[in-house]
Order: sequence, then C-alpha cells, then structure tokens
Amino acid sequence: MILNSPEQIFAALSKGQPVMWCEEGSQNWSPLNSQAQVNFADLYSGFLQFKTEELPIFKLPIESEVYAKQARYFVEFVHHLHGFEVYRVGKENRFSYYAVRVNGNRPSTRDYFANLDIFRIGNTSGVLQSVDKLTLHASIKSGIERARSVKRNAQYNQVLESTGHFATEAYSDKMTGA
Repeated sequence: MILNSPEQIFAALSKGQPVMWCEEGSQNWSPLNSQAQVNFADLYSGFLQFKTEELPIFKLPIESEVYAKQARYFVEFVHHLHGFEVYRVGKENRFSYYAVRVNGNRPSTRDYFANLDIFRIGNTSGVLQSVDKLTLHASIKSGIERARSVKRNAQYNQVLESTGHFATEAYSDKMTGA
C-alpha cells in the first residue's frame, strides 16, 4: 500500500508495520529504519515514495487455551497462518505469540535472523507489530531458533519416513551395527 502523506507514514510506524522507501520513479525499495539516510524533511519533500504492506489481522484465539496452558516448552511452533510461522513464547498463563516470516532464500551464516521478519501478535487485537530483532530478548531469539530447527528436523524425518528410508535394509544394518 502506497503511503501518500506523512500522517500515513507515522500511523504505519506507530502500528509497528515495516515501511519501505525509495526515490520517486525508482523501484529500489529500502526499509525505513534507524540506518536509513532519510531525515524528517524528506517526508514532506515529495521526492521520496513510501509504502507498507497490509499485514493480516490474526483471528484470536490462535490455539485452544487448554493446549496453550499445557505447553511443555518455553517456545513452541503452533502452526502456519497467512504465510507466517506462529510460535508461542512462554508457559502457563503468561505467554505471547510471535509470527515469523522468511524474507530471503539464502540463510545467513553470520546472523540466523538476517532473513527473518519477526512480528508480535497483539494479545487482544490480533494485529501484527514489527519487532526490532536487535532489542528482542536473547531467550526469545534462541527459543525461536531452536523451535524452527525442531520443526524443520521433524519435517525432514517425516519425508524420510514417507519415502520408506527407515524400512530399508541399509538403514537397519546401520542401526544394528552390522
């Protein structure tokens, strides 16, 4: 969605939506963040374009309250919604939901979160709020990383199971040490 006024830009930023900018007539979009070389006057100059994407509003509750209260892990994958991976963070009565979206094809070896967009899901509204990955608590970051790894390993093992890999003679010989 193209933002046509500074008021719309401020409204999107206040809702935690990621805002992109580029020079008028260009399609080279960059995120509007603390590293962007855009100053306050640029918002009013007319030489820049701004846009944001329409983020979905999640229908609450994300999962059954009984299941959430019986959680065994601090961070757990819940399910996919609207192209996002949804994770529950916390246990018992104190938990929040985070939505993760992969925004790049290649994983970064230096920064696990370089290709991920992270949003916090409002507990009462279901609205997504962008989370600054630099200020996100380390336990939440490591928990999401571990939960994503567990989810991918489970998917990989499911593929091996469905193709019959675990029933092959070579696999059974390897497991018995023969």
